[in-house]
Amino acid sequence: MDNARLETEIHDIKCKREEEEAKRLKVALESGEVRRDITPRQRCLIVRHLTAEHLTDFTKLKNELATLEASVREMQNNYSKRFVSKAHKDQLQEQLKAREIVHDRLCETNNNLKMRLRNLKIAYEATTAYRDQATGAKSLADVVELAMAGQNYRRSQVADPSMEDDDPVKEKETQMVSESIEKFNQLMTEKKYQLAAVHAANSPQGVLRTSEVLEQFKAVSVDDDDNDDDEQSPLLLYCQTLLATVGLLGVKPNEADSVECAQCALRHNKLDLLAHWLAADSLTCSISLGKLIEEHVENIAVRQQRLCYSLAQTVYTQSGAYRKAAVCMCRQGRYFGMMRYTQEVAHFQQEDYQFTLEVEPTCELALALIHPRPPVLSVNAIVTTLQTNESSLVAFYKVFKVSNSNSLMKHHTMNIGLVASTTYN
Repeated sequence: MDNARLETEIHDIKCKREEEEAKRLKVALESGEVRRDITPRQRCLIVRHLTAEHLTDFTKLKNELATLEASVREMQNNYSKRFVSKAHKDQLQEQLKAREIVHDRLCETNNNLKMRLRNLKIAYEATTAYRDQATGAKSLADVVELAMAGQNYRRSQVADPSMEDDDPVKEKETQMVSESIEKFNQLMTEKKYQLAAVHAANSPQGVLRTSEVLEQFKAVSVDDDDNDDDEQSPLLLYCQTLLATVGLLGVKPNEADSVECAQCALRHNKLDLLAHWLAADSLTCSISLGKLIEEHVENIAVRQQRLCYSLAQTVYTQSGAYRKAAVCMCRQGRYFGMMRYTQEVAHFQQEDYQFTLEVEPTCELALALIHPRPPVLSVNAIVTTLQTNESSLVAFYKVFKVSNSNSLMKHHTMNIGLVASTTYN
């Protein structure tokens, strides 16, 4: 009986507590203090990082609440400023199109007025000349007509510079360019090189995206303390900023500036940065650029040499230097990949394969050249070329002897063996 009574009392207490909790939650929901989509379990997770001591500390909880409210306000502010609805975006596009139509109409009206002013000036000058000459040989109408047709008064046919000077759009553009140059010079004087690089890369009409500006950054000398940090190089800052805006502006640096940017990246061991520029098509590819990258192999670790040759191959391919690209593939060890490249992309002839073997006289390349049927180079031509490399010739002889057994191949094997043994001895 006692156990039954205790269970009944415990049940009644639990029910009473649940009713009180339900009432409190109802009041909180109606007042807006608790979100409906957050369960009590989720509310506990929000403050899970707080210890039991913190959970009973009113000051700590108050500070935590203030921090969370500030985070909510920041998120709401970011949402309202960084994102707009698709309908609002479509509305802005329609407004932009309407403005463009109005702009085109005003430009057309402006051009018509310019032409009318030009014709009036020509007519005025023709009338003045007719009055001063007073020859009477032709009527005033004929003189004006001849001036309009360009047969006389050729000086009047040239557009009056004063008409261009009166154009408010060009005046504003000239002023913007002048202010941009002054701002850039000021930033360079104050040694704010990062701001100067951003300013130059985004200059109006690209007036500061020139070789002269690049040389100006190149001439800047940094302190020894700054040299420990590659990111502090003013030239590297400018190159990074300049090439980062190529995709937005659609204007690549010329060949010489591209080589200078690549040389700067390689000087600071930024091979990955150079790879990113090439992948983004931000540089103007040339044979000089490919040669620079290929020669950089001598200055880097073995594990990076393959990437260096791969980048040089990409530049050579885009520059049309297919022979050099094939050599780079061979130096990566991609001999059979090189064969597919030369057949499907470069369309090599026999003399092209001969050149590649002369530059890279290896046994692996020789075997790749005789792999197709028919071979792209004769065995005799390969043997003659490999005579300059004794180890490759002997290795080619051994592999060729093992892998071929028919009578024709035996004949070639005997010739290879004769040449190899003669050379070896």
